[in-house]
Amino acid sequence: MKLLVITIIAALIVTLSPLSLAHAQQSTSRSFYDQRGSFAGSSVTRGNSTSFTDRAGKFDGTAIRNSDGTTS
Repeated sequence: MKLLVITIIAALIVTLSPLSLAHAQQSTSRSFYDQRGSFAGSSVTRGNSTSFTDRAGKFDGTAIRNSDGTTS
């Protein structure tokens, strides 16, 4: 009985893993530097949304690309 339960759980994990990976959004991280080469902040883009942080890692804002080409 234990072996059957373990086999079913293993089969579910193998079957569902590719599905969760297919739905995962890729993200792109960028770092920004000032004129002197010092770190100034960073951004992370996921889909049509980009979040910005300052040099201390504090949230600075979000830019969202709209379907009509404008940015909010």
